[in-house]
Amino acid sequence: INAEYMGSFEVQVESGKVFHIKLNAVGELNRENATREVFFELNGQPRSLSINDTVSSTGLESTLREQAVRTDMGSIGSPMPGSVVDVRVRVGQPVRKGDALVVLSAMKMETVVSAPFSGTVERLAVATGDMVSSNDLLCYMSGEK
Repeated sequence: INAEYMGSFEVQVESGKVFHIKLNAVGELNRENATREVFFELNGQPRSLSINDTVSSTGLESTLREQAVRTDMGSIGSPMPGSVVDVRVRVGQPVRKGDALVVLSAMKMETVVSAPFSGTVERLAVATGDMVSSNDLLCYMSGEK
């Protein structure tokens, strides 16, 4: 834990009502869901809670991403964990079935994620350099399903 965050502080929530909070420890990063358990005291009572950690203390980005909806053909999800090496479309771009949308890399192998139908790219959820897990939303398309 970074020493600057350790210690006690008070939070006044209303006139005459003050919370005394003391941070005791922060657990290890859970890489599966990008959370940490935080241990603290609230008015002298030990507590803990799980928080989302968007950037770990080691500087590695661990972002919780929106998931693709498997029952919606327009919701294009990552077929595997890996890194985004190229985004070949932009928002508003028309695409045909089979056109390359995103290129992923895992263990030095590249996988091209293609459009499952002809339509228009409505939204991009990733950028080049992003790390993704299986079923993370890559983009959303509308059109002929």
